[in-house]
Amino acid sequence: MNLRVSQRAAELEAQRQTVLRLVARVRAHTSELHALPSNRYTKDRIKALKAAHQLTARAEVLLRKSQAEYQTHGGRKRLIALADEKAREAALKLGIRA
Repeated sequence: MNLRVSQRAAELEAQRQTVLRLVARVRAHTSELHALPSNRYTKDRIKALKAAHQLTARAEVLLRKSQAEYQTHGGRKRLIALADEKAREAALKLGIRA
């Protein structure tokens, strides 16, 4: 039983780390875009950057919640899945392959 519990916890942590890496990639990409000269910004690009920032911020909140002591395994799994969804949506807005 203990082996199963630690296996499930390790799987969730691996999924969480995957989402964190994607969030970091999206953040790095947005930083690169922010470094472009202002004349390279279009309304669509600005809108995509704002949306990506909001989505990654939401993903980070969900990942923090997934680590809360009161969360059950199912609750953690659901929060990580939601965070993954938000991070992938942010990547898509910026044209990054997830």
